[in-house]
Amino acid sequence: MRCNHFFQLPCRQWALALLMLAAVLSHIGSVRADCKAFNGSLPQSLDYNMSVVVPEGLSAGATIPGTYRPFTITGACTPDAWVGNGAPPPAVGSTIVACVASGTASPVPGIPGVYSTGIAGVGMALLDASGNRVQNAQNQQCASHFGQLQGGGTAPYTLLYNLTGAMELVKTSPAGTPVDSGMLTSANAAWLFGVYETLWVLNYSSGALAPSMISPAGNLQISSVTCTVTSPSTVQLPKVGLSALSRVGSVAGGTPFNIGLLCNKNLKVGIRMEAAPGVTAVDSQSGILGSQGTAQGVGIQLLKSDFSSMPLDQRVDLGNISANGQVSFGYFARYHRTGTTISPGTVQSQMVFTFDYQ
Repeated sequence: MRCNHFFQLPCRQWALALLMLAAVLSHIGSVRADCKAFNGSLPQSLDYNMSVVVPEGLSAGATIPGTYRPFTITGACTPDAWVGNGAPPPAVGSTIVACVASGTASPVPGIPGVYSTGIAGVGMALLDASGNRVQNAQNQQCASHFGQLQGGGTAPYTLLYNLTGAMELVKTSPAGTPVDSGMLTSANAAWLFGVYETLWVLNYSSGALAPSMISPAGNLQISSVTCTVTSPSTVQLPKVGLSALSRVGSVAGGTPFNIGLLCNKNLKVGIRMEAAPGVTAVDSQSGILGSQGTAQGVGIQLLKSDFSSMPLDQRVDLGNISANGQVSFGYFARYHRTGTTISPGTVQSQMVFTFDYQ
């Protein structure tokens, strides 16, 4: 006999597959405990606008652009055990696990924390509050660690949980290999949450596991696309004097640059810009990057073609593009005084941009 680690029956009892959990609960008898979710935080349907198009050039293990979806789950449990089965009751410090809901999902070899979806080339991952992909989340061996129960609740719900994380889709085929087309639903791309070794499923209701699920909304169509992206490796701003940046908020040296895109399908496109690793985002909403150069008190600001700020760390819609038609998106970079004290020198910064496709 193998011990089942899904939420979980003690090792001395029979191992039970995840898909049998609802049936098991219906036969155990009366139950006293409850782990309810607050404010509709479970179940959650994550909106992907019904379609995700995966670039063929994406490397295995990379997040598919535009598929990162954060979530928060809050709720409370009563400190009572299942009646008559010997499982321990939940308590302060009890581990909350996140587990793939599909009985056929399995870890993708060589890509830790990514699980199969049934669509070749496309996996799914759950990220914890620290941004780490959750491992050991497959059904019969589910022993992941997604959070803990805390005290401080009002009787009888004295045990609280407050969980933050994110779901993302991941390319699992090598760069240059297209993914298969298919559909993601709550049947093959869902996650469940429960209290380890207690049999308690968060927000469990009347024999159903669906109230504990986080999954894509509706039927999410997956397909592949080939795109070519062109961009300058360096945008050279002109030299300016300190007098051009006379006070905090002063700007100078606006310089245009373009990012080109050519794809083999009609698509809806978005872009996300963010500070490169090691670079500070001074003001994300205003698109201001910190400098790694020798000058003090000066950063680089990114602008759209209409000179409005290009925000960092958020998706900006670029509209629709036609198959096999070259398009160019225009932007500007300029100096932006960020400090009360300024000194001459070099101003250098880096950003990373990512297109997503629907």
